[in-house]
Amino acid sequence: MRQLFVFLVIVIFYHQTQAQTMKPFNYEKQWKSVEDLIQKGLNQSAEKEIKVILGNARQEKNTEEYIRALCSYRVSLRDREEESRLMDIKFFHEELKTASFPAKQILYSMLAELYWSYYNEHRYKILDLTSVATSSAVEMIPDPQADITTWTANQFYQATYACYQASLKEKSSSQQFALGKLQRILDPGQ
Repeated sequence: MRQLFVFLVIVIFYHQTQAQTMKPFNYEKQWKSVEDLIQKGLNQSAEKEIKVILGNARQEKNTEEYIRALCSYRVSLRDREEESRLMDIKFFHEELKTASFPAKQILYSMLAELYWSYYNEHRYKILDLTSVATSSAVEMIPDPQADITTWTANQFYQATYACYQASLKEKSSSQQFALGKLQRILDPGQ
């Protein structure tokens, strides 16, 4: 009788732990928590929640929530970081190392936009820089460790172009991808 009792306790315990690990991640509940924290002015706590969402979305390969979390995380940090555009560029380069289709294409497009935004914000300084003669224009993704504060306008044009081109790779997969899977992060008509 005692062995049967122990066996039942083990089975019930095992079943409970399995049921807890099998529950799908509730993105809506988590985003609600983030919004509540932001409204209360608890941005650092909100960032921690966003990191949880980001980790789950990355693990589940949920592109829509992954991109949403990336953008929210970077926006939340932007208020505290003086050189936020530079940090964003490095952050996106890091994320690109592990990203896969379609997130990778979206990240490349966003990275191109970041380079272009940085250029526009600092154009008055950049246009004053003297261009050093190089062998030829190389259209490739820039090194994430490069010091873009010393780049010329042409280097920004090349980096932006290269990132946009990278976002267009995997043409056939992109054409077959259902945009409905990304409806929360897309702005229809834009």
